[in-house]
Amino acid sequence: MKDSKNSNSRDNSRREFLKLLMTASIFSSSYPHILLGKEEPEISEKKDEILGYFHVELDKYPELYEIWGSVRLYVDGIDPREHYPKIFITRVPVEEYGKEFVSVTEACSHEGNPLEDLNPETHLFECVKGHGSLFFPDGKPFFGEALKIGKPLVSYKVNYFGGNVLNVEVNALKTDYYQEVQNLSFLRQNIPNPCSDSALIEFGIEKPSNVRILLYDIKGKFLFEFYNQYISAGNHHITVDLSSLPQGAYLYKMFVNNNPTHTKKLMKATNK
Repeated sequence: MKDSKNSNSRDNSRREFLKLLMTASIFSSSYPHILLGKEEPEISEKKDEILGYFHVELDKYPELYEIWGSVRLYVDGIDPREHYPKIFITRVPVEEYGKEFVSVTEACSHEGNPLEDLNPETHLFECVKGHGSLFFPDGKPFFGEALKIGKPLVSYKVNYFGGNVLNVEVNALKTDYYQEVQNLSFLRQNIPNPCSDSALIEFGIEKPSNVRILLYDIKGKFLFEFYNQYISAGNHHITVDLSSLPQGAYLYKMFVNNNPTHTKKLMKATNK
């Protein structure tokens, strides 16, 4: 009986951490990609995968009230073997698409390269690597290599029945990956990005562990250590001093018990 209670407690603890792991940062879908808010999902487990249901309130993201209005969801907890962490939600004309909202991955179906923001004139997504692939907002290929191979973007189910809330269903983790990883963790994109003199970095671990966060130049040369502590499970954040760094691109990496887990790119703008 005691073992059963302990098992249930561990399952509940891991489920709660999954909500933190899969919390989405929502950004404007046009430059400079401002952070608009964060949304914690409801977790649903199926036989072979774990889903996150995101309830997005239109009043919080008024861009979605406009036809062709779009936002980006950045879901750090997505299994990188299966999915790209950035997702577009776009409002489209019902008469053209038979629905009011569509949601697709930001990764081109040709070679997985990231897509440009939705073009305000053509209402198409374009692959940034120059292969010429263009996509409709619902992910269907319009032109280029993706059209030649007949491969649409990965899409996500959106439920909207009018009113202020839409629901997006994101396939986040394969069950085997979830079961294999003994200590789930996440490292979020620094805020703001680009940044100037300082930035906020948020991270989390499922179990008490030693966490280090190191800074490297874009070629991978170690520069200095932001953080090195044994910490409790859960969500944590630090403010890092960047005033001594010249303008440019950098990488910061997270290590849990000396094992590398996540890497993010930091853009340093001109000092204020």
